[in-house]
Amino acid sequence: MFAVADSVAGLAVQLVFFRGSGEFQASEWTTSPSALTARMQRVHLQQAARLNLRRVLAHAAAEGRRTKVGALVYIGDCFEESSDAAATEAA
Repeated sequence: MFAVADSVAGLAVQLVFFRGSGEFQASEWTTSPSALTARMQRVHLQQAARLNLRRVLAHAAAEGRRTKVGALVYIGDCFEESSDAAATEAA
């Protein structure tokens, strides 16, 4: 998917993930599909983590103040947080 996007428009992507007890990481922005793939392959589940969607949204907002962010794509398996609090953060 990213290789096709790179050939069309030079999409820059930042990988953000959370795991374990409060761990939250954001990679550098990259336009290289191979660099993104390599970064994704280094992420391994350590232990079950409570969702941190609000933290992801806050990070995206902070990045949006630093540089143009055109989209946020979240991939997860459940939603455990307050929908009201997440909606407020998303706004």
